[in-house]
Amino acid sequence: MSSSAIPFPFTPLRPLSVDELRWTVCFYLPKHSDGSRKRLTRLEAQVTLVRAIATSMSAKLYQAKHEYFRCEKAKEKINRSTEKLIEYYNLPDKEGFQRIARMYLQKRSLLNIILYVHANEPEVTKPRWNALKLVEDLIEDDTNEWMEILDYVETMKNPDYLN
Repeated sequence: MSSSAIPFPFTPLRPLSVDELRWTVCFYLPKHSDGSRKRLTRLEAQVTLVRAIATSMSAKLYQAKHEYFRCEKAKEKINRSTEKLIEYYNLPDKEGFQRIARMYLQKRSLLNIILYVHANEPEVTKPRWNALKLVEDLIEDDTNEWMEILDYVETMKNPDYLN
């Protein structure tokens, strides 16, 4: 196995502002969608899938071609992030603002790490490729709902918006 340079450098995520996080959490809170847990259930499904992918990936890091990923430090970082995600998922207030915010931010961060490893070591994430596609589909569903909300708001401000 070679220890050549990593082709894709890690790009940290841009931090979310307080307002961005507040709007995101409100999107998932059932009380802001007529009591429907559909969005929150979708977020919880994303969290479950990301946890499974990270756990599987962590166990397979020893097969990585790049020494950077085979080191214990990389595995520890993924395991710590996964443990935090599980901790936030298991917080008692299932529909609480704090739980959703922490879960969303931790899922976002861990998914960024997963995608980074996937870009450099696709064989390590290959066993969970279907789960990664499911996460992508769930996130796409969230994005589509966001766009519907934005279209609705713009239409309310300007009835000719979509014309």
